Amino acid sequence: MIEAAERLADRIAGVLGARTRAVILHGSLAAGGFRPGSSDIDLLVVVDGGIDDDQA
Repeated sequence: MIEAAERLADRIAGVLGARTRAVILHGSLAAGGFRPGSSDIDLLVVVDGGIDDDQA
């Protein structure tokens, strides 16, 4: 599942471009309690400025 989180983080950074400062994995996957089928992937995205409607 880490690979899926990495792919998602890469795609987010690709959409946001140079504004992206960090994409941080947290939640059950980061803490080791991830359960396939019931857990989700939690990412915190830190950007400079904001994002526009198209990026959202």
